[in-house]
Formats: sequence, structure tokens, C-alpha cells
Amino acid sequence: MNHRWINSHGGPLIFCSMQAASGWMGITGSSVKSVKTDYERACDSFSYLNVIDSNMSKILILGDEPLASTIFHTGHDFTIARWISCESLMVSDIALNDIPIGLPEIEKSVSMHIYEDESIIFDSAAVLHESEDEMRVKINPGKYEITTELFDGGHRFKFLIHRLRMK
Repeated sequence: MNHRWINSHGGPLIFCSMQAASGWMGITGSSVKSVKTDYERACDSFSYLNVIDSNMSKILILGDEPLASTIFHTGHDFTIARWISCESLMVSDIALNDIPIGLPEIEKSVSMHIYEDESIIFDSAAVLHESEDEMRVKINPGKYEITTELFDGGHRFKFLIHRLRMK
């Protein structure tokens, strides 16, 4: 499988339902009537993953650094891979098509309930209708446990792996 990678313009990427995305206000305002913009609230996330409120749903913040990311179906689960380093797109495709089970978790997992069957990853600075780079996925509604793992192939590649497993 060839993976398509998306990027941000410097802020964190977010993952959420289409309903949450439609209310997300990026740099223009707050979906929860906060004094901070939605983008500023996303930037307050210093861990690899954080869940925050937005209008009537939750938003998963892909924090720490604005790494190029992709999401894909893996059996019954989904995986978000975040590019730390890699020799080439070909090496990334080979590595991500064979992610081992039992990678070291480098941060405590988070939980998030997904209420719709379509979700999206895009730049937290944007509003949905102005998003320049996004990726949509069909996902079964339900409660998910999301892990943060390190997939380190030495000098060839290094990825952060977030596995979304339905509880």
C-alpha cells in the first residue's frame, strides 16, 4: 500500500469526526467559547496525544511536533503513523506495511469516543472548508483506546505509531 502523507503549516494536526471538524474554528475563534482560539488550545498540548473538547464532540490533538502523518486501516483497527525520519517514501511504505505487534509504548494511552462513521485529520490552524491538506477515513463509531508507540528502524526510519483500537 502506498501511503499518502499530510502536513500542517507548523501547528499540530487534529483527528476528529466530521461534525467536530465542521465546528472547529482554527485561528479564527473558539468552538467552546474559550478566550483562546481552537488553534491555541491545540498548541497547548505538549504530549504526543491529547483529547480536547470542541462543539459537541472531542478532538484528538497530534501534539509535540507537527510531523507529516498518514492514517490507514489495519485489520479491525486504525493506525496513524507520524514521520520522524525515513530514507524514502518507498522505505516508509515497506515499513508501515509490516508494523510489528508489541512496539514500546512511549506515553500513556488516551481514550476517545467516535460518534460518526467518517473522521478527518487536518491542520489545527485551519477551518474545515479552508483546509489545504486533509485525509478522511471511514471508521466504526465507538470508544477507542489510542496508544503512542515508537517504530524505530535504526538509520533507515523512525515513526510515531498511534493505534486506534476499539474497546
